[in-house]
This record gives sequence, C-alpha cells and structure tokens, in this order.
Amino acid sequence: MKTMIKSIFFFCIVLSMIITHVFSDISDADLNKIRLIVKEEIAESEKRLKEEIDKSERQMKQYVDTKFEAVDTKFESIDKRMTLFAGFLSGLMLLIVVTVGNPQIIIALRQKNEKEQDKKIEDLYREIDALKQQRIVNP
Repeated sequence: MKTMIKSIFFFCIVLSMIITHVFSDISDADLNKIRLIVKEEIAESEKRLKEEIDKSERQMKQYVDTKFEAVDTKFESIDKRMTLFAGFLSGLMLLIVVTVGNPQIIIALRQKNEKEQDKKIEDLYREIDALKQQRIVNP
C-alpha cells in the first residue's frame, strides 16, 4: 500500500509539472514567430502546389496533343479512303451510264435510220407504182 501511495504521489507531481506548461502565456514575439513559420510553410506549400499544377498541366497538354495528332492521322486516313471510294463510285456510275446509255443511243440511231430507209422505200414503191402505171397507160 505504501508503494501504491508513493506511485500515486509521484504520478501527481509529474502530472502537475506537465500541466504547468499548459497555463503559460504566449508572448507577441512567440506569436510572430509562429505566424512567420506558418507563412513560410504556406508559401512553400503553395510553391510546391503550383509546381505540381504546372507539371500536371504540361502532362495533360502533351497527352491531349498526342491524342489530337492520333485523331488527325485517323481522319487523314479516312479522308484518303473516302476520296478513293468516291473515285471508285464515280467510275462505277460512269461505267453503268456508258453500258446502259450506249445501247440506247445505238438503238435510237438505228430506229431513225430505219425510219428514213422505210420512207425512202415507200417513196421508191410509189415511184415504181407510178412507173408501172405509166407503162400500163403508155405501152
């Protein structure tokens, strides 16, 4: 029991020595030092933060530029393919027009020639009939 009382007493003395520092006053000089330390820490933190932000922005810009270049390359490739496809499609349409149009033109020209020849044949038949009638009338 004596040791316990001694321990409690010793603990109370140590505790009272620690607590006395809590009630001490802070002078204006101490506050100014604390403010100066806090300002320096804040300035260093802001500087580090600004450096981190700048680094992050540079990395983001580089990443975005790389992606834009990749997209531009893909668009150029697609543009080349579309141009080639448009040329191919135009050639195909021209081929279809020529294949369908030429026979139609040839048929139309032949019909025109046939009509002219039919007209000439009719004229010749009339002439023959007229000559036959003249021969019959004037033998």
